[in-house]
Parts: sequence; structure tokens; C-alpha cells
Amino acid sequence: MTTVMFWSPDAGHGKTSSHTAIAAITTALQYRARLLLCHNGHRGHGVESACAEDLAEKAAEVWMEGPGIDRLHYLQQSGILNGHNVSDYMVPLIRGRLDLLSGTRHSQEDAGFGDSFWRSLLASASEAYDLVVLDAGAGEDKLPLLEMADLVVVNLSQHMEQLHHFFAHPAYADWAASSCWIPVLGAYRAESKINLAHINHTFGLKRPLYAIRDCQPFHDAWNSRRLLSFMRYRLMLDWPEEQAGEFFRQSFELTTAILEGLEQLEGAPQPSLRTIREYNRVQHIQYTDQAAQALAARLSHSMHESMK
Repeated sequence: MTTVMFWSPDAGHGKTSSHTAIAAITTALQYRARLLLCHNGHRGHGVESACAEDLAEKAAEVWMEGPGIDRLHYLQQSGILNGHNVSDYMVPLIRGRLDLLSGTRHSQEDAGFGDSFWRSLLASASEAYDLVVLDAGAGEDKLPLLEMADLVVVNLSQHMEQLHHFFAHPAYADWAASSCWIPVLGAYRAESKINLAHINHTFGLKRPLYAIRDCQPFHDAWNSRRLLSFMRYRLMLDWPEEQAGEFFRQSFELTTAILEGLEQLEGAPQPSLRTIREYNRVQHIQYTDQAAQALAARLSHSMHESMK
């Protein structure tokens, strides 16, 4: 099992929750791996809210009434949290592929989710999942949590103040020098003067810098709480819209960079992830066939309507 955390140096910048959801859902739909998606926020917020309307009836009951991370914290405090029971309290988003760990009903301070809890949770999850994707939040206080990740996606914006804060901050510089991480710009505007080339030149980056543009259909799906349906539908069909097409191309680039980064980690156990390249080739053919069938059905329906 490997752990990928999404984090931003400042709250409200970088689209951390969006990028977490994009990477987790894309990987679950396109690759052969069992994933756990989790966050350290409150119940019903972030990625939980974005997928609420997509849940099947039983899964919705688990999400609304289940104890989620609060029960896992109780099991950990009792010394009985392990790989055999950790998945019993997850919400299935894509059965057999992607589970969701719902957030706490309490404040983080009251819940007491310290480093020891996350370390125990990740160790137990390693026995049940190939990959854990965690929205770690924002701020310097999350650095100890990031130390438990195999790879961190650092979510940034095109605001120079935030960029200077991250690249010049001594604590962040020390962490970055000893960690495996990928930088990505959220809500990217290519027409801005603060573009990829400018940022690379200004800060002398020696690693690829990724970017994901804004996409209104994605925001609409997030706000209507049907993100999973949106991602599943758009990934299955090859849509020609410039905005959505560029958005998904950039999302695939980031997801591929994450998986390739994990493959390069020395000693990282990835029995399922080793097969993703060949599996993705097969999946691409399957999705292409499905797209052709869907397009034929839409054309047939349009012809039928025109003949009425």
C-alpha cells in the first residue's frame, strides 16, 4: 500500500479537495487498484458532499448514519484497529474499487486525531487497500502528517504571495528537500502573466510543474453533489468541448505523474499498480467501444425524433 496526500501551504488556494477527488476517481475508474479516499475534515464536507447524490441507497445509509472515522478512532484507542476491520466502516463509492472514509462529527481538537492515530490508520489500511488518497488540508501544522505520505501533491495557485510564501519558507524548504512531492496549480489561467513558464523561471523549479484549469461543468457537478456520475460519464466519452477536454487532459497528466512517481519509489509495494499500463491500454479500447455505442445510440435517437 502507498499513501498519497494532497496539501496546500495556505487554505483557500490551490483547489486541494478538487484535485484529491479528481485523482482518486480517475485512478479508480481507469486503473486496476483498490483505493481509499479520506480527509481530515468534518462529516459531509469536501469530497463527501460532492458525491452524496451518487451514493446507492445502502451506501447513503452508511454515509448518513455510519460512524466513519470516529469509530476508527475508538477502535484505535482501544487497540483493536487492524486490517481486518478497517474497511468495515467505509462508504463504497465504486464497489471493489473506491471506498470513502467519512469525516468526523466533532472538532479536530475534540476528536483528538493526532499523529499516532493517522499512523495506525494508514498501517491498518495498508492491509486492505492498494492506495490511500488523503486530503490533508492546509498549513504548516500539517507537515508532521505529510511525513507519513509516500508522495505529496502540493496544491498552489498563481498568486505570487502564496508562491513566495511556499518556496521561501524555511520549514517548507526543509520538508521539500527531504520529501517526494509534485507541485500543481489549481484553477489555472494560461493567459495570466504568472503562467507555468514564469513560475518555473522565477523559482528555478527542477521538477515538472502541473496545472489544472477551471472547468464550469466540473464545478456544477460538485455543487449538485453528483461528481462521481460526472467523472464516470466524461471519462467514458470523448467530449469535444474545449474547456472540459483540456480539463480532463490536465487531470490525466497529474494522475499519471502521481502513479509514475509511486512506481519510482524505492521499496514501495505496488503489486496492483505494476499492471496499470497494460490494463489502461485495454480499458482505453473498452471506453472507445462504449463511446462509439453511445454516440450511435444518440444519433439513432436524434434521427427517430426528426422523423416524428
